[in-house]
Amino acid sequence: MANPAKPQTIPHVPEVPFDIAPVTYTRFGTSFEPYEYTGWIDEQMSWKTGCFIGDWSPLSKLRVVGPDAQRFFSDISVNSFAKVAIGQAKHIILCNDAGKIMGEGVLMREGEESFLFTGGPVIPWAQFLFEAGDYAAEATLVSTEQFIFQLQGPTALFVLEKATRQSQRDIGFMRFRPSSIGDMRFEVLRQGMSGEIGFELHGSADEGVAVYNALLEAGAEFGIKRLGGRTKMVNHVEACFPTPNVDYIPAIWSVQEFLEMMKQRAPAFLRLFKGTGSYEYTDISELYRSPVEMGWARNIKFDHDFIGRAALEKEVAPEANDGNAGLERRGCGRRLRIAPPRR
Repeated sequence: MANPAKPQTIPHVPEVPFDIAPVTYTRFGTSFEPYEYTGWIDEQMSWKTGCFIGDWSPLSKLRVVGPDAQRFFSDISVNSFAKVAIGQAKHIILCNDAGKIMGEGVLMREGEESFLFTGGPVIPWAQFLFEAGDYAAEATLVSTEQFIFQLQGPTALFVLEKATRQSQRDIGFMRFRPSSIGDMRFEVLRQGMSGEIGFELHGSADEGVAVYNALLEAGAEFGIKRLGGRTKMVNHVEACFPTPNVDYIPAIWSVQEFLEMMKQRAPAFLRLFKGTGSYEYTDISELYRSPVEMGWARNIKFDHDFIGRAALEKEVAPEANDGNAGLERRGCGRRLRIAPPRR
């Protein structure tokens, strides 16, 4: 007779307080988060009528420190690094030799020789390139050491200011600086993944639950909602931010040496990236996309050599290669409202 089944636990994302109400969970990286907290419509309206708090802590995070840190990211991304200040963040895009996207993420310049890169499948690719290169720098994976919370919506500013007891109105778009709640310190990055005014907080994972709870408490009077995994994807689509493995497949299958490394180090990772939906393709490369196809042509700058440059030079018209690089899309970079909302 077979042994009776034993109850199993799932790895709930550790940076977020557990809520007994949700009964369905969705996977985010190696962790699980509630599919819904208060309902899809309720959470969907949160960044239009109030604000939400969402967790992106399971994203991978790579810190590169050293004299060649900036040169490394310039070598591997389509973006220009002619001007990038300490305290500035950039949306950077990495491609293969054919100009197809291997991944993208947010790069934050923490110091003269220190950069923090946050993303999904792009992080193993960046690690692979760092190890294959010759850079006077050190690359360290710090994924489990930091939380990432997003606070987005018309009332996000007021929630953050109440929780921190500090004005946050000096932070420019795609800029970040230190802030705190009590003695818990973190970085506040102003961005807008929902297409609304918003902030992203980066801090110590050990203090994640306490910071999260403090934001929830401060946001009660401003209609804050917890964002579940189901609504996250709609959130990104509305603001025109494509999601890997949902809107396109990263071209990770196109580099054999990288695939061999991943099979040895993280074979389960590769199973997460496959095509879904009704489209019948004969080769997975049909699902690869270039930055131009994703609407990121203005991010591509030919003022430096980078992987995929030759292919993209053929695809990008000269007149398309001007404008500002970065995440400035619909609604994300608008001015902060200063008058408190009517209640």
